[in-house]
Amino acid sequence: MHQKYTLTVADIEINVISDESPEAVEALVSIVDRKMREIASKSRNCPKTEAAILCALDYCSDRIRAQRKVK
Repeated sequence: MHQKYTLTVADIEINVISDESPEAVEALVSIVDRKMREIASKSRNCPKTEAAILCALDYCSDRIRAQRKVK
């Protein structure tokens, strides 16, 4: 069932619709928020948009590595 959530990631508020449970959404938000803050803390001049892109790239890299291991 679609549910609307208002999420805050790295002090950025966003509305999303998801079929996931509130607990699953909160767990995901926690992971992304932590990763974006970690990236931003390493480079104080890193805008949040760049931190978000770097976070996505890091996730994709991890996923590709995991898929290669499965093969």
